[in-house]
Amino acid sequence: MARAKPKLGDLCRKQEGTRRRSKRGSLPQRGDAMDKRYVLAVVAAGLVIGLYVASPYWAVHRARSAIAARDPDALDRYVDFPAVRESLKNQFAAQVAEKSSHDDRLKDNPFAPFAQAFAASLAGTMIDSLVTPDGLARLANGGAKDAEEPFEASKYKTFDEQLRAAAKRNCAEALVADAERGIGPYKTFDAVYAAVIEARCPPAEVVTRYKGLDTFLVEVSSSGKRDGPVVLVFRRTGLFGWKMTSVRLPL
Repeated sequence: MARAKPKLGDLCRKQEGTRRRSKRGSLPQRGDAMDKRYVLAVVAAGLVIGLYVASPYWAVHRARSAIAARDPDALDRYVDFPAVRESLKNQFAAQVAEKSSHDDRLKDNPFAPFAQAFAASLAGTMIDSLVTPDGLARLANGGAKDAEEPFEASKYKTFDEQLRAAAKRNCAEALVADAERGIGPYKTFDAVYAAVIEARCPPAEVVTRYKGLDTFLVEVSSSGKRDGPVVLVFRRTGLFGWKMTSVRLPL
């Protein structure tokens, strides 16, 4: 028997059905693309926020590495030297003015302002020499000298001066005090001196925290000192950049 030919109406309905199924199948594809774009946007926003929050920690790490390496070129990227020097000079001037205002001997002395100006000028010269890669390395270590620096014994006239200077440098004053009282394992000067030279200051305690969105504080405390921490103040430059702009000393 001859196969019946499909009618024109049947062909049109079949084509329309195919077209509708095609449209229904394409809707989830567009939805998937929108979902992917949304996820990518959320991930990108999260990365930007993470970098924004973490940027000072990275800057402090890089600054400490540059300080430890005494790398002036790298330090220029993380330390505003003129601003740091100015902050220290202002602190010293304020400290001198405060002490002078409480000293009855200076209140009526006409030469007191000249003495204060001379002290501020002298302090400015000292601060200019302090705010260097080596000076910042000492501040970042809580005021202790670098253990890798050789001890210059020739600077001192007597063995007792050498011993006490080395003990102060290496945070070993308690060891010397015990030896003077006859306490401890070291009974001779040579044994005490050798122990002092080998001693090392404990590592500085470092606390980092935000103070607002654009200020980041690094508080460095030496375990052997009780006069408060040295505070390194970093300020935001741009979106992710940071620079040390001041140092607060426990005056």
